[in-house]
Amino acid sequence: MKKKQNNKTKNPLAVIALFISLLTIVVLIFILIRIEGFSRGDSYSSLLIGSLALIVTVLIGYQISNIVQLDNRFTALETRTRDTIKSALNEHLQLSKQASKKAENDAIGTALMMLAWTFMEKGETDDALRTLINSLRAYQQGDLEDPTIVNQMKDVEDTLITIAHSESGTWKFQNIDEKNVFIDTVMKIQNRDKMNILLDFFYRFDILT
Repeated sequence: MKKKQNNKTKNPLAVIALFISLLTIVVLIFILIRIEGFSRGDSYSSLLIGSLALIVTVLIGYQISNIVQLDNRFTALETRTRDTIKSALNEHLQLSKQASKKAENDAIGTALMMLAWTFMEKGETDDALRTLINSLRAYQQGDLEDPTIVNQMKDVEDTLITIAHSESGTWKFQNIDEKNVFIDTVMKIQNRDKMNILLDFFYRFDILT
């Protein structure tokens, strides 16, 4: 805030200085015209002093103008630098949030995968299917550049394929929203063969009424 106030005060002072310089020039010209004997060429020393004073005044005004321009350039540079730093910080913050969200999804996917295997060991296929789909959804939103995560996601897909090949019961979706979630998750599987097998499997089941 102090820097902005200083910039605001410098510009009026520069304008005042330029005004004073111009006023001085006008006064000097008036004095030269009114010097006694100037028109007769009798006072060369007075003319020389007045000319030197005029030149000095012009140079001072020129320097003041340069200072004002330089100050404006520094202000513009400072603004651009501040905007660049702010943009870089915001970008870094967004990347950090994305990385944190991916890590959270990876952890959820792993926890659900282990829970699904527990359901399968108990023979609770319904709960295993729902847990595996939720695990797969979490992995799909995780860090797919991490080979470990990708392998775990493929394990979940293979487990679903195993259930699809062995399950021939009358399993049903609880509602249309659940069925849409299942289908949407399966549609995101990169392997086309796995995707088609699971689509055929889930399309066989109806919705509870």
